[in-house]
Amino acid sequence: MEEVNKQIILEETYNRFLLAQQYLTASKNLLDLMIENNNKRVYIRKVTDGKNANIDEIFENLKNSSIFTIIPTIFSFYQGLELIIKAFVLIANPDLKLTHNIKLSFKEFAKIYTKEKEIISLCEKYLNESDTSLTFLKQFQEDNNIRKSTELYNALRYPEGNENNIKSIDYCALKYYDNKQFIPQIKQLSNDIETLIKYSVKLHRKSKFI
Repeated sequence: MEEVNKQIILEETYNRFLLAQQYLTASKNLLDLMIENNNKRVYIRKVTDGKNANIDEIFENLKNSSIFTIIPTIFSFYQGLELIIKAFVLIANPDLKLTHNIKLSFKEFAKIYTKEKEIISLCEKYLNESDTSLTFLKQFQEDNNIRKSTELYNALRYPEGNENNIKSIDYCALKYYDNKQFIPQIKQLSNDIETLIKYSVKLHRKSKFI
């Protein structure tokens, strides 16, 4: 590979890593706000002035709940996960052509970085279709007949239905899932993101980034 092209790829790969850190950190911050607020999704106040709460007041009290933030939160997590995987795969093999199929990219990562058990374990956990760590996400996929990771990404970005589901995407399972199950799951996800960031930074320092 020509030296100029190699340098461009190194710069692009490094930028992927930086983007991944931003997406993952944003996802964790939003999860932590939901946890801190106990994912409060109903606002009730005593009427003393004869007026009901207006839309601004309701939004101010519920803005950190899953009603308003869970979709970009989950999208940011998977976007960060994909960028992390691709960054490390391409730094090891710049000639490799990667698609948006995160599972194929992860297979390459697992082959190259066999000693990175912590990262591999977390990726397997959240890319495994049979895993039940995020049951609210599984319910969302079932409700919308989502079978592939690409369909999941599209559903988190656009409301149009997919080839398996002609209707518009139903987001209720994400926004209104039972808090007794939801809160422990997002706490675990927040912890896992922190672990992923920690070990990806360690791997970054060992890798040949610019």
